[in-house]
Amino acid sequence: MSMTSLCLQSQGVTTAFLTIYRQQGILGLWRGVSAAVPRVMVGSAAQLATFDSAKQLVKDQQWFSNDSWMVGLAGGMMSSVAVVITMTPFDVISTRLYNQPVDEVGK
Repeated sequence: MSMTSLCLQSQGVTTAFLTIYRQQGILGLWRGVSAAVPRVMVGSAAQLATFDSAKQLVKDQQWFSNDSWMVGLAGGMMSSVAVVITMTPFDVISTRLYNQPVDEVGK
């Protein structure tokens, strides 16, 4: 049973956490982390690799004055395209792992 369906059926997140813990133990609470960690690593790497270059491009094009907050915003928006492209496959995998049903022993 997925966390979302547990929350919808139970009285809240705390009850859902307790239900998962009782049924699957501590490992049940960490299900899906094997897909979430690479997702965050790839997204962070894409952002770190592209933000400064995008910000420099905005400065070089002189779309805004160099000391404007719009330079950082435009660079961040351009960088976010790379983040979305690299993270999407990992998002699909994470979502499928989180929502995958398990049996009584957590398999």
